[in-house]
Amino acid sequence: MGYKTECENCGDLVDEPFLMGQFHEDEFLSNELGDRLKEAGYDLTDTITFCDECTFKILVRA
Repeated sequence: MGYKTECENCGDLVDEPFLMGQFHEDEFLSNELGDRLKEAGYDLTDTITFCDECTFKILVRA
C-alpha cells in the first residue's frame, strides 16, 4: 500500500496528486492572504495538493 495524500479542495485521498505546490515565503509572510491562510491552519512549509478533477476546476473553470 502506497502513501496517500488528501486533496486540499475536496478532501479525497489520492495516490498521486495531480498538482502540488508550496507557498512563496516573501508573499506568505508579508501578504494579507498569508495571514488568512495561517488562520486557516496553513504553514509556510506546507505542501498543498490537489486531485486531477479539482486541478481542472481551479485552472480551467475558475
